[in-house]
Amino acid sequence: MICRLEWGIRGARRAAQRGDIVVIVDTLSFSTTVTTAVAAGAHIIPTFDKANSAEYAERMGAEAAVSRKDVPAKGRFSLSPLTMLEATEKQRIVLPSPNGARCSLAGAGSPMVCAGTIVNARAAASLIQEKAIDIGCDVSLIACGEAEDPYNPDAAIRFALEDFLGAGAVAGHLDAEKAPELRAAEAAFGVAVSNILNELLGCESGKEMAGTGFRRDVEFAAHADSTEAVAVFDGEKYSSHRLPETTE
Repeated sequence: MICRLEWGIRGARRAAQRGDIVVIVDTLSFSTTVTTAVAAGAHIIPTFDKANSAEYAERMGAEAAVSRKDVPAKGRFSLSPLTMLEATEKQRIVLPSPNGARCSLAGAGSPMVCAGTIVNARAAASLIQEKAIDIGCDVSLIACGEAEDPYNPDAAIRFALEDFLGAGAVAGHLDAEKAPELRAAEAAFGVAVSNILNELLGCESGKEMAGTGFRRDVEFAAHADSTEAVAVFDGEKYSSHRLPETTE
């Protein structure tokens, strides 16, 4: 089993074409938000078509998430993981995201697409490792980055430190051959972990979020291994996958 680091939608496409397990790493905030939602038993339907997400939600029998700033005036849920703490069992939520959602859809068709990041790094790695060994395939961690044009699926992306570190957090729990790029991410997380909140607050995305009043979202995303939930994408929705409990 070889584990690689890829970037953005093109990386997700390449990984799916190789037949790799695809791990979506969008630390601030898609992967953290989806993980939080499925931990509550909800199902997340990703879309990058924000303009039509309400209509899509109606067709899917789901509730549409809204912009962070529009909670609670226009809806209950958003890309803020804190809003997903109010999600309930079997609730269906359409979640617009220009980065995590489009990478998820690009990776569909691979043996497994799941969300992995700092908050569930250990649990995600455990599931990934088990699945990869079981079916005999490689793994690609997709650092989503920030799309320069969220409405163009092939737009260039901005390097996102938070996603590099998130991939490194998951990689640290994988017992496998790792490509040099992924080893570098793992090493970077090893250096940053003792000061991870300040690292996330200091990166471009973290500064943007804190500057617009969403510092608590960054703080939430910095809690390493705070959940055992792993969100798995079936091509339509993310749901929770829990490994079977072991018995002594």
